[in-house]
Amino acid sequence: MGYIGLPIALEFVKHFSIVAFDINKGRVEMMKNEVSPSKELDASTFGNTDILFTTNLEVLKDALFHVVAVPTDIGEHKVPNLTPLKKASETAGKAVKSRESKTLSLKANRKR
Repeated sequence: MGYIGLPIALEFVKHFSIVAFDINKGRVEMMKNEVSPSKELDASTFGNTDILFTTNLEVLKDALFHVVAVPTDIGEHKVPNLTPLKKASETAGKAVKSRESKTLSLKANRKR
């Protein structure tokens, strides 16, 4: 959950219960303590939300919709590094339990 995924989760939670998954335990603990890992959001944006921050992949299996948001660095030759997107999609794929689940993948390009 970074500068793309966290704001999306915090916007969706205005309408839905949200499970916010990250592989980094430190980042999850920060968000549980209402601290934005990217330092771009104020603690007040976390207040009174129905959002579960977790590293437990099992809880994603009950979700009907998955959003994958990862950074996609672009190299000097303007070629994106899709490795983070592929790995995150593989991880999310482990949580998809049926064809009823939907996944939306978002990539964030870092400016150089």
